[in-house]
Amino acid sequence: MIKTKRVRNRQHGTVIDKVVLLACGRWALSPKAREYRALQRLRQFLRRWAGREAFGATSGPLFFITNTRGIITLKSVKASAASGVLVKAGVDRWGRTGSNGGNAVFTADEETLAGDLVADAGYSVRATLQNGSTLAGAIKDAALAIDATSKWTVTADSTLTTLTDAGGVSGLSISNIFGNGHNVQYDAGLAANKWLEGKTYTLSGGGQLLPKS
Repeated sequence: MIKTKRVRNRQHGTVIDKVVLLACGRWALSPKAREYRALQRLRQFLRRWAGREAFGATSGPLFFITNTRGIITLKSVKASAASGVLVKAGVDRWGRTGSNGGNAVFTADEETLAGDLVADAGYSVRATLQNGSTLAGAIKDAALAIDATSKWTVTADSTLTTLTDAGGVSGLSISNIFGNGHNVQYDAGLAANKWLEGKTYTLSGGGQLLPKS
C-alpha cells in the first residue's frame, strides 16, 4: 500500500493527493502557477499507482522532495530505484533560491528495501523502520528511528543526525544495525542523542556507531 496525504495547495485553492514530489524521478511539486502542469502529472502518477503492490523509478531517486515537506509511508509494497537512492531531500529549480529545499518524513512498515537515504545540507530526512522492515543502504545526514523487529544493513560509511533505537542497544552493542565493517557517525551534540552518552558502540557484523569528531 502506498499511503498518501491530502493537502491543500493554497496558491491554486485546490486539494491534491500528495505522495511526495515524485513522478518516476522526473516531476516535482511546486506551489507556483507555472508548475500546474507538474501537479497534473503528479495526479496522473497517483492514479496509475494507487492500489498496486510494486512500483519503482528508472532514473533519479524513488522519492525526491524539494520545495516542500513530503510525508511518505510504504507498507508491504515492492519499491525500487535503479539509481540506488530511495529518498532524497534537497534543492532543485522549483521555488525561491535559498528556501526551496525539501524535508521528508519517511516510514517503512513491513518493508524490504534497498537504497540510500540522502539529505542535502540544510534539509532533512526523518526515516522510521518498523514492524520487521529491512533497509540495505547508506544514510547521509538523516535521522533514523528503528524498532527492535527491524534491521538496517549498512552498505557504506554513513552519517546520522539522530538515532532512536532503544530496542536494539544492549550495553555498547547494537544488534539491529548490521555494519558490514562500515562506520556510522551521529551528532552527539543534539538533545535527541543524549541517551547515547557520546559513546562508541559496536555494530553487528563489524563496524561502529560513533560520535562525529
